[in-house]
Amino acid sequence: MLLVSHDRARLPVTIRSRCQDIGVSLPNRRTALDWLEASGGIAGDAAEQALEAGGGSPLKAREMLDSDLVEQYQGVQIALSGILKRQQHTSAVAAQIESLEAGILWKWLSMNMASALKARLGGPVPRWLETPGALDARMLAGLQKEADRNRMMSGSALRQDLLLQEWLIKWSELAN
Repeated sequence: MLLVSHDRARLPVTIRSRCQDIGVSLPNRRTALDWLEASGGIAGDAAEQALEAGGGSPLKAREMLDSDLVEQYQGVQIALSGILKRQQHTSAVAAQIESLEAGILWKWLSMNMASALKARLGGPVPRWLETPGALDARMLAGLQKEADRNRMMSGSALRQDLLLQEWLIKWSELAN
């Protein structure tokens, strides 16, 4: 019998104690990119963007390429950058991106906060972020945590539009 879980910690201890844990991790970036090219002829920047939007999962990247989700992911990044540059207002961005499925949107916001935080701490700078050194690392970490929390609540009765607007206002405060 196989028991598959994406969050082992949420299983009861009595179940976990009787299971053998076999972890399956994502392939490394080069392997995933090679697979995307071999399986569908997707290479270069399109494969990189799809893999990023899919959180490193080549299967998710393939799904995103088959739909318009990669373009929507890039739109979210452009919107975040526009808020920081004071080129876009938070209410306009909220109206633009609130139509995305809430779970996907919050995952993307969390992933982008993680990449911004890594850049702030000396890692590679994502294309959409020009000046990571000016951002407060604690606020970035807080925004990532809040995005993760909101993702967990995306199926609840809470008004997602208000959560998104509140989050975007906090993001805009980083530009000060």
